[in-house]
Parts: sequence; C-alpha cells; structure tokens
Amino acid sequence: MQPLGRHAHADEIARAVLFLAPDASSFVTGSTVTVDGGCAATFNHGAG
Repeated sequence: MQPLGRHAHADEIARAVLFLAPDASSFVTGSTVTVDGGCAATFNHGAG
C-alpha cells in the first residue's frame, strides 16, 4: 500500500502524462517526475 493509503487511479497517472506530452511542458528537461503516491519520499533506504 502507498503512503497515501490507496493505490493510484488511472486518471492520476494520465494527468502527469498529459502534462508532459504537449508544449505546456516544453521547458521541462532532464527531470524525473515520480507519480507514486509518496512511496519514494518515504522509502527507508538501508533500513535493516
């Protein structure tokens, strides 16, 4: 389960894709857009 407490809805992923596809994002280069409900931000790297 994601930190938001639910899985993503298809339209949430689609909105990120639709932002990146047209000229509206033409100045966005070399970036990673993580659409994961906060999972990467809360992942405990090296915990053990």
